[in-house]
Amino acid sequence: MDGDIDVAATAFGTNRVAWWEQEINGDQISWTQHTLSYNFKGAWPLVLADMDKDTDTDIIAGGDLLNGLENESPLSWWENETLTLSIINQNINDQDQFSIWPQPATNRVHISYQLTNKSDVSVSIYNPLGKKNKTIINETQHEGEHK
Repeated sequence: MDGDIDVAATAFGTNRVAWWEQEINGDQISWTQHTLSYNFKGAWPLVLADMDKDTDTDIIAGGDLLNGLENESPLSWWENETLTLSIINQNINDQDQFSIWPQPATNRVHISYQLTNKSDVSVSIYNPLGKKNKTIINETQHEGEHK
C-alpha cells in the first residue's frame, strides 16, 4: 500500500509462497523478498484479494492435491495486517503531509508529518475492529515537520 508495484508468487517445485517488495531510491530499484512459507507443498495457485473487506490485499494459495490431507488440497490465507491511514478532519490543508513507514508494519513504525499552520493534532492507534488502543499525540503543534 505504498504506491509502487510489488510481486507475489508461488513456486511449486520449491514449495515456496513469497512476495517481493519494490523499493525505489532515486533512480535505483531494488527488491526485498518476504517469504510466507518455505514448506507449502506443491504451492499453486496464488490469488490476491481483499478477503476480509478491510481495504488491503491478502494472499491466498493452494497446494498440490497429492500433498493435502486425504482427498483435500491445502489452502492458506495470509492476512495483510498493514497499518492503514485514516485522517478525520475536514480542515486539513492540501499541503499537509502524513506518512507511516515501514509498510507493512508490525511491531515498530515511524510517523512523520508536515503542518503548514499551527494545528490541533491527535494521533491514535486503533485495532482492526475500530477500538482505540492508545492515543500517542493529542496537542496543539506549530507549523513544520514533526516525527
